Amino acid sequence: MIRRINQALRSERGFIDVYVIGVVGVLMLLALGFVSLNFAFQAGAVTATKNLTGAVTSRAESYAAALNQNLSVPVLPSQAQQCTGQPTVCTTVTADKINGADSRIITILAAAPYHQMTITRDMELNATETTHVSGLDSVGNATWVNSSEGAAYKIWAVARSSIVGVPEPAQTGPVEKNSWNSVSTRAGVDANGALWVWGPNNACQAGTGTTTSGWVAPVKLKSSVSFVSVTGDDDTQFAMDAVGNVYAWGRNSSGQLGLGTTTDVCSPTKMAGHHFLEISTGAGTTFGLDINKKLWAWGNGSSGRLGTGTNVTAQSTPVQVAASSKFVAVATSGPTAYAIDSNLKLWSWGQNTSGQLGRGNTTSTSAAAAVGVSTTFTHVSAGRQTGYAIDTSGGLWAWGLNNVSQLGDGTTTNRTAPVKIAAGTVYTGVAGGYSRAFAISATGQLQAWGANTGGELGTGNTGTVKTPTTILPSSHFNEVTSIPDENVTVARDSRHALWAIGLATGSSGIWESNVAATAGTPLRMPAPSGFGDPAWN
Repeated sequence: MIRRINQALRSERGFIDVYVIGVVGVLMLLALGFVSLNFAFQAGAVTATKNLTGAVTSRAESYAAALNQNLSVPVLPSQAQQCTGQPTVCTTVTADKINGADSRIITILAAAPYHQMTITRDMELNATETTHVSGLDSVGNATWVNSSEGAAYKIWAVARSSIVGVPEPAQTGPVEKNSWNSVSTRAGVDANGALWVWGPNNACQAGTGTTTSGWVAPVKLKSSVSFVSVTGDDDTQFAMDAVGNVYAWGRNSSGQLGLGTTTDVCSPTKMAGHHFLEISTGAGTTFGLDINKKLWAWGNGSSGRLGTGTNVTAQSTPVQVAASSKFVAVATSGPTAYAIDSNLKLWSWGQNTSGQLGRGNTTSTSAAAAVGVSTTFTHVSAGRQTGYAIDTSGGLWAWGLNNVSQLGDGTTTNRTAPVKIAAGTVYTGVAGGYSRAFAISATGQLQAWGANTGGELGTGNTGTVKTPTTILPSSHFNEVTSIPDENVTVARDSRHALWAIGLATGSSGIWESNVAATAGTPLRMPAPSGFGDPAWN
């Protein structure tokens, strides 16, 4: 290039030729830069793909291990979102389908917010019948034998051939479509870790920084934080990142945000001094499980709601509940709360006018204590004067007020102790609501029961439903959220679409939209621009 410039300068058209050569050189450098950037992007995509694939395999292995925790009474593994590593990779089990007597197919969604990528893979788990574990192989995996002595059990493991490597030239990245990873009735976290808000905003509930008299359409908040989950009720919201930092906003008259004040907060604000794995809030009272499995409470503590043995009008910072115990789940309706300890025993405290504490009586208490039943549980939810739980075998239980069959046992008789309902069906999730409840079966079916005078159950008609009944049978679901003091329920299906259930005729849903609901019929909410089904090119 330098030689050509010297030659051009000696010619009659020297300056023009040098100018042209210079322009060509600049264009070549720019092209080289674009190639380098594209190569860097492709290299990053390849790395992210490998990380996501590895996360899927790891989650499948841990899922199989959970199935093997108790061979006589198999434990139902958690399907909730789990995030690990730096940079963060999150996995969610969106389906678990029986594929024969000794096989099941689990669908795992892996998301890498740092690279804005998601993949979905079906993993096959196979069961081997055994009576004895004979030892460990060279890499620590159990080996087993089957003999005529003793009862035979099934050991689950990942079928190694169920994930097929993708050649690097074919790893061109995902279709650029977004999806919902976690939702409440008022907020959502997308596959990229961004926080979205919507709905009424008269008391800062939308978290947009100001209050407004009208509703807010879905707005993505500007933040450098990558979120993994969101939860809340009609007035108060909490969002969590991958390491347990909690950001709170909304109504705060009882200190339910845990920020040390009783002033409404209009933007997501980080709670100091705590890292939580789970938050439950309702009617001004909030509970959190920290990373050490310790239980904390704050907000409205009247009538013993906090479980600390005291009555506090407004507890604006977290106080510990049952300090000598560890817990794995918590739920509250506000006046009444429940928890599951590390031994999977059910606890309760607060108001008990209808037997909703599940202790066999109607005596209220301000001290958190074990219910006293022998059944062990993995999930718990609170409705309006009702409690719901899923046991370690996936069985569904309910107790408390039952005047409109909200317990789902086919009667209208109040129950002061847990009773099993819908025998024979395995459940993975349950959500108590306003005199009704919703649950998700292991096959992804969404079921509803209880009060339905205005079509709030989404069955297509009105009238009380006394036992769990499937709605939207053509769809499969992996999350449902309901609120004890509100009629509207939100469910997220396996394609990450949101459904609003319990809307009045003419309503536009959980946010202002161009669609209109029909009472009794669930409304599939139109997604914001850029959302769609995760897929690969």
